[in-house]
Amino acid sequence: MEGSIKFLIIALLIPIIYGELFTKNEEDDIMAFVDNVMNCRHIPGMNLAIVKGNKTWTRGFGFADMKSQREATNDTVFAIGSLGKAFTMTLLGIFIQNTNYTWNTKLNEIKGLNLQFIDEKVTREATIADLLAHRTGLSSVNDYGFIAGYPEGTDRKFLSKRTKYIPKSTEFRESFIYNNMMYMLIGYITELLGIESWEHLITSRVLEPLGMTSSKVLLSSTDVLEDNVAKPYIMPGDQLKDGHYDIYKMTPLEPAGAIMSSANDMAQWMRFNLRNGTTDDGHQLIANHLLQEAFQEHNSFRYDGAFVSQAKPKYPIDDLTKAYGYGWFISSYRDFRRIWHSGGLFSYISLIWLYPDEQIGVFANVNGPGTVAAPGYALRTILSYASDILLGQTPWLDFETACSYPSPWVNNTKYSGPETINFTNDRIDDFIGTYGNVLLPDITLSVKERGQDDRYLWLEMNRIKGELLPTAKVNDFQFRMTEPWEYAIERVLGENIVLMYQVNFTRSNNGFVEAFTMSLSGKDIMLYRKNLRFMDTDDVSSSTSKRGSFLFVVLFLISASVLN
Repeated sequence: MEGSIKFLIIALLIPIIYGELFTKNEEDDIMAFVDNVMNCRHIPGMNLAIVKGNKTWTRGFGFADMKSQREATNDTVFAIGSLGKAFTMTLLGIFIQNTNYTWNTKLNEIKGLNLQFIDEKVTREATIADLLAHRTGLSSVNDYGFIAGYPEGTDRKFLSKRTKYIPKSTEFRESFIYNNMMYMLIGYITELLGIESWEHLITSRVLEPLGMTSSKVLLSSTDVLEDNVAKPYIMPGDQLKDGHYDIYKMTPLEPAGAIMSSANDMAQWMRFNLRNGTTDDGHQLIANHLLQEAFQEHNSFRYDGAFVSQAKPKYPIDDLTKAYGYGWFISSYRDFRRIWHSGGLFSYISLIWLYPDEQIGVFANVNGPGTVAAPGYALRTILSYASDILLGQTPWLDFETACSYPSPWVNNTKYSGPETINFTNDRIDDFIGTYGNVLLPDITLSVKERGQDDRYLWLEMNRIKGELLPTAKVNDFQFRMTEPWEYAIERVLGENIVLMYQVNFTRSNNGFVEAFTMSLSGKDIMLYRKNLRFMDTDDVSSSTSKRGSFLFVVLFLISASVLN
């Protein structure tokens, strides 16, 4: 009885008020602003959640299903992508607060983990914090495996045994290398501590205690077709069309970004973080000091002190991101302290901004159009406009600039790219076969026909597919990814130039093709061999990767275009 009375008192002390957050004019302005941005940016559906103190405002806009005209509501579920990293960090914090572990515990001190890395110093010194802050220096090349889809049976325990093959991109703790694989490992650590699957733990220990009743883990591609879910859309031409549903199974990457949620549930999540880990019913789910550490700068960016930033005098206002914490970017907006994160899972793009000192949170996500820039710009302009009203600032964006952003302050540069030269190769049959790598899924090469006397070499890494284009050398090709469209479009610079991936075959002394190297992420050149399969268990460390510099300049240009 005493416990029931205590619960009632706490509940009464923290009432959640829906509405009353804006004046009628402010609400009308925000609604009109969102409608305008969705129209000019070709956004099919959107969720928007705003909290300030104990007041909450949530809305759905547009369509969750364009064919049936099912409207998006504040209970419609969207995939939130990498916003899920903070959920996984919170889950781990819930476990370590009752152990002798801390954020700074070395990985080799965690019972049952037994990770090895290509750099002995990383194996010896890396901590939980290094994984959370993206400062291991290890390559993010595993993303290609997650996008392509790993073979059946590839769980987090299995993939954790392959960490010793992840190439090294930079020195340990010297830079920021955003790495989804590291958050998969964080998820695996929670499984070791919780003695259950991450999927069950994130639901029972985080989502349910927060009252996030609509939220769930994206487990299967068919999940995006359920009645309460916003379907994904793409825009390969001038019309929106259904996205490719079969690409939404991310096993075993789920801890890095496979949570689905609604506007109402994300309002719960924002309040939880703004209240320093306290739920709506007054329960301290994660120790305050652990969450406050997550909100601090742990990996500073070395791009003139800012990353993904805009500053005066080029822009009307300052929006500066200077570091990464644990599952959160650390920044300031118009001199207000802000923590934030973005999330992208193909057509689903999300953005969350929290202002801890003002007890303000703004969240939005969309289900299309799947292009590189438009949805991200849409969310950034909407969250900027809503933040200005909440912070008592004069909005720096209007209907026109919200649609042109980042213009007129920054002009989008159009790259002409290298001249295309068509070569022929009459020995493409030599390369047919299946090749394997210990870190990424197997690749199958086959010959296809486009018509009479037009045969070409086709590459398939499960869901990743495309053509191998001949070059002047018989054993050298360039891979042009065409499937899935949702990922291939991300390989486009300024949505104008398709990036090519260099592929170089090697032959045995008797002339038979036995292997090839493929340039993928940054400087990483992955080696594929005919006598190897990904699911092989033998130690084949010589078959992982080489170092190179192909694509370095082009990828640097991509980063520069994002920063501006």
